[in-house]
Amino acid sequence: MASKLDSKVAVKEMLKAGYEPLEPYVNSKYPWKCKHLKCGETITQTYNQIQQGLQGCKHCSGKYVNPDEAFKKMVQAGVIPQEPYPGKDKNWKCLCLKCNQIVKSHYATIRDGGGGCKLCANRKTAAGKRISESEVRKLFLKVNLEPIEQYLNTDAPLKCKCLKCGNSPSPSLTAIKAGGGCRYCSEKLTSPEKAMKLAKKVGLEPIESFINGQTPWRCKHIQCGEIVLPLFGTILKGGTGCIKCNSKNAADRYRFPENIAKEIMMKAGMRPLEPYVNALTKWRCECLKCKKIITPKLNNVKNGSGCINCSDFGFDLNKAAYLYLMVHHELNSFKVGIGGSSNKVDRVKTHINFGWILFKKMDFSNGYSAHQVEQEILAWLRDELGLGIHLVAEQMPQGGHSETVDASEIDLPTIWAKVEELSRVKR
Repeated sequence: MASKLDSKVAVKEMLKAGYEPLEPYVNSKYPWKCKHLKCGETITQTYNQIQQGLQGCKHCSGKYVNPDEAFKKMVQAGVIPQEPYPGKDKNWKCLCLKCNQIVKSHYATIRDGGGGCKLCANRKTAAGKRISESEVRKLFLKVNLEPIEQYLNTDAPLKCKCLKCGNSPSPSLTAIKAGGGCRYCSEKLTSPEKAMKLAKKVGLEPIESFINGQTPWRCKHIQCGEIVLPLFGTILKGGTGCIKCNSKNAADRYRFPENIAKEIMMKAGMRPLEPYVNALTKWRCECLKCKKIITPKLNNVKNGSGCINCSDFGFDLNKAAYLYLMVHHELNSFKVGIGGSSNKVDRVKTHINFGWILFKKMDFSNGYSAHQVEQEILAWLRDELGLGIHLVAEQMPQGGHSETVDASEIDLPTIWAKVEELSRVKR
């Protein structure tokens, strides 16, 4: 009798809460199939939930998604689900009917009015921003370049005929908008015939075919007989790429009168302990501040370097360190630098945050060796190759602009080959 009474009470409570039972009552914890009188949907509530006041209908709450309805909306948006409904905000593997690609879509995005395929949406956006062929042609003709291939996009090379020199460069529209033009006319790229004439003019005898202005060219330096690998940019400036001869010429060029050289060192806080040779030779001195014996080069001191022990490098010179070479494509610049391996602040990561990309990194057992190789690399770039500082301080708020070089004048493998050469006995 008690059981029947409980059943009646339970049915009465369910009706009072707005639910019509569709099956006999079992117990207070058993899911009870009912019809919600407000929306007509079938749900399952327990008697306990009704007693505790949990009387919400998932269909009326707006949070519940019917998988069948979701499937229909996805199809209406142009994508066919390839797996069961995962949830409104989760990736749903679908086949796009337009591009026939498998994509990951979100039901919530489509429910809120968005598209089902990101690939198609991106193409549509790109098409809306796409510059017309006629406009592209006008921009190229302004710099004496006539396109002879079909335009693809702003970053794709577009083969042209230079109306000025007759060569066929392939600049991108992005490069043209940035002020670029014919690489042959700008001397960044040249014909093999012209390269051969210029090489002989500076005293080089090529022993292999010329490839392009960015590839080292194996030649013989007639003056000393050395085999060298200069870039065309070096030859164009009258250089030979001969380290042996350049070192001697640089030494002669930077030789100061000894009294002036000593005066420069004393002003920098270093007292020479031996006769002066030249600006590129290590000079044994005593630091007037820390009293330690050091061997700086006059040329480095002239450029602002000081005592390696007293300088603030941001890391312990006695601990492990590294030398790095990075590139920034937008700034068209390369950078060499050093950092402490045990430092809390990683110098490489700092540059990466500003758009730089690491090319290679070399570890050293101590900071002295890393600093020495860095200084020798910079001396080679500045004095022997004649490549100046490329960026200004405003372009590198994180610091380090004085160790940059124009990426158009040299390539990364050439710099790194020099790093490896100088570091063989210092690591």
